[in-house]
Amino acid sequence: MVHLLEKGEIDMCISSTPIEGPDIEWIPLLTEEIYLMVPENHHLAGRESIDLEEVKNEAFISSNTGLGVRSITDYYCREAGFVPRVSFEGDETMVIAKLVQQGLGVAFVPALIWHIAPHKSVSLLRIKKPVCERTIGAGRSKRRHPSIAASNFFEHVIDYFADISSRITKNI
Repeated sequence: MVHLLEKGEIDMCISSTPIEGPDIEWIPLLTEEIYLMVPENHHLAGRESIDLEEVKNEAFISSNTGLGVRSITDYYCREAGFVPRVSFEGDETMVIAKLVQQGLGVAFVPALIWHIAPHKSVSLLRIKKPVCERTIGAGRSKRRHPSIAASNFFEHVIDYFADISSRITKNI
C-alpha cells in the first residue's frame, strides 16, 4: 500500500496495521478490542474474561495468513507464550463463526466485526492478558494534493469511524 500511495495510484487506504513511510500520513480512526469467540458449551464460555495463555492448547479457527488481523493475533499469542495451533484458516467471518459454533475451535474476533455481524450459539470472552486490540487507520500521501472528492471522502471516513467507535463498545 505504501508504494501505491507514494506513486499516487491510490488516494488513500484503510488498514488494520499502521502504514509507514516518509511521505505517508497515517491517521488512527478506531482502536478496538479483540475478543475470543468460543462455542456456548466450551468450558470457558461462562466467564467474562480470560488470560490468553489459558487457550494455548486449543485449536484455533483463524483468518488467513497475511491478513492484518492474523498478524496481530499471532503477535498476541506469542506475547502469551505460544504459537496458535491453527486447524482452519479462512477469510469469511460467518464461516469462522460457524466452525466455532460447531465446536471445531476458538477464534479471535475484533469488536467491529462482532458489532456488524453478531453470532448465535457462541460466547465472547474479553482477553485481559495481554490486552488484545487493533487500531484501524487511514493512510494518504503527504506529497500528493488530493482532489476535492478524495478530500471529502477522507473526511467522511474519519466521521464514519468516529461514529462507529462510539457505538461498538456499547453493544458488546
